[in-house]
Amino acid sequence: MDWENGLGGGAQKPAALMPAITFDVFDAGLDVSKGRSVAGANQLRTLTNAYVTTGKALRKRPGLTKVATLEAGTKGLVGAKGKLHTFYAKGSITHSNTLFQANFIPHPNNSAQDVNKIHSGTDFNGYIYVVAEYDDTNVYHHYLDDPGAWAASTAYNLGDFRRPTTPNGFRYEVTTAGTSGGSEPAWPTTVGTTVTDGTVVWTCRSHNVTDANCPQSKAIAKTAQKIWAIDNEVVRFTATASPRDWTTANDAGFLPTGLQALGDPTATALGTFRNYLAVFGGAWVQVWVVDPDPAKHSLFDQVQGLGTTFPRSVADLSGDSYFLSSLGFRSVTLASATQNIKDLDVGSAIDKLVRQDIPGMTDPVGIYWPGGGQYLCADKTTVWVYSFSRTAKISGWSKYTLPVSVDDMTVLGGDLYIRSGDEVYKLDDSAYTDNGSVFKVNIDLPYMDMKSPGVLKQIIGVDTVVDGSGKVAIAYDARDTTRVTQQIAISGNTRPGDITPVEVCATEASVMIENEDDKAFELQAVTMYYENLGPV
Repeated sequence: MDWENGLGGGAQKPAALMPAITFDVFDAGLDVSKGRSVAGANQLRTLTNAYVTTGKALRKRPGLTKVATLEAGTKGLVGAKGKLHTFYAKGSITHSNTLFQANFIPHPNNSAQDVNKIHSGTDFNGYIYVVAEYDDTNVYHHYLDDPGAWAASTAYNLGDFRRPTTPNGFRYEVTTAGTSGGSEPAWPTTVGTTVTDGTVVWTCRSHNVTDANCPQSKAIAKTAQKIWAIDNEVVRFTATASPRDWTTANDAGFLPTGLQALGDPTATALGTFRNYLAVFGGAWVQVWVVDPDPAKHSLFDQVQGLGTTFPRSVADLSGDSYFLSSLGFRSVTLASATQNIKDLDVGSAIDKLVRQDIPGMTDPVGIYWPGGGQYLCADKTTVWVYSFSRTAKISGWSKYTLPVSVDDMTVLGGDLYIRSGDEVYKLDDSAYTDNGSVFKVNIDLPYMDMKSPGVLKQIIGVDTVVDGSGKVAIAYDARDTTRVTQQIAISGNTRPGDITPVEVCATEASVMIENEDDKAFELQAVTMYYENLGPV
């Protein structure tokens, strides 16, 4: 906040020595933790469809550019290996858009069941590890590795796996050792069915992870060259670099997380930050030191009274783990001075708003977008966005409202992609509409009394520094937020010329900015001119 005097300037500027107040630092973003009349000048009452930049200005959010309308029948969206991966379990699906790859993951026991939802997916050693829920509500893990192609006249050992020379989505296990024939057999496509090939007997298998110790649960994480998965009161992990192996002694195993928990010992979510594994319960967070060597695993620290029941909301941002709890958005981080973990009320600025939505949330999706320096958590058409930069010293929330409901989000090549039904969009910095539809930006500053509470002021007008154009109005009664002046058009930098006249008398006032067009918009500064008229 900058107090100015002797502004002078153009003929229509206020007389010299008339007080003015300038707002040009918006680093706090959306913050409703205080009342609208006592909030700081940088704590915005409304910040919709805009975000805090590293220059501490407010910029219109990226628009949605439609990337593709996918062929019907797939679910999920996982960015890996230069592709956007989707998943299906019935029929045969190939995406016409070559940015996408449809992956066949049939139900291991019932070919009539289709994929209902993808809970998580990651690239592991160059192949996709994915967790799928089917229409019958069963959840299975799949590892879409390539066992190598079948070859003629080749000796195969019991337990070897191969695929057809033209992949069909299945892998085939040698259940009778021998030597393959001179020509490729007709491969069966029903799991458990066999085919004789020379003296070899092959049995059809899916890419489902069949190890009995794999918990087939929804929440997984990847770190220390292992896959980790919740199994009620423990967290199981694979052998190093072997995502199908959940059993090998002294390599695979489990963490006894439930023994350390106070209250309900059931783990609910997993996350990673720095070199740690974060294990969440409904009301606790444990941070574990993990390593390819299980002998080096140890409980590092834990926080009680904080946790999450929204496993897909967890994301790693700049070495901290962010998530949605029953209280609002929170994070766990490592305190450098004590080398203990601590919980941060990172979302306290918007708790009042988020807690209203939590009862209706089912499976909010969180992600870290490096290209935007932001943590985003989407629930249906609402996206809560946290813009963060230690270098620029900004940390501010905002709210995006989208015209589509978010099912999945993923990052590929620095771009953030959103799936809604069979439509896939990219959050596009060069787009100022949502696939051609204009959206509205709303920015409301707090009610300011110009450090003179109880003194009636005559607001003369405002100057604005914006890229683009919009509308400005003054709200003049914090007790009744509908009491607002008529909107006046603004464009560009008005400081060198005439002010925008917005006249009203009030003891305190809030500047309200709106943009609704198909062009870029950024608010850099607002100056409000006024005269003190005396005590009320």
